[in-house]
Amino acid sequence: MAIRRDGKAGFAHLQQDGQRLQIYVKKDAIGDAGYELWKLLDLGDHIGVRGYLFARVRASSPFMPRNWTFLSKDLLPCQKNFHG
Repeated sequence: MAIRRDGKAGFAHLQQDGQRLQIYVKKDAIGDAGYELWKLLDLGDHIGVRGYLFARVRASSPFMPRNWTFLSKDLLPCQKNFHG
């Protein structure tokens, strides 16, 4: 749903069944192959993630992936529904 990359780290928001999860991606945590996948991900792509939650000072607790699997490419761009 959202991807923010910054050097060798970044954040992404995943969504399934209306539930959102923020993940924090670090190259040294997911390895070179996982980081190369991270650079190729687009909004709407489907991935499987394994890892753990970690606490931060802020209210949200991001998920730290240890590895992930590319499941499928989203061929149509994500669209948000806006109700006015």
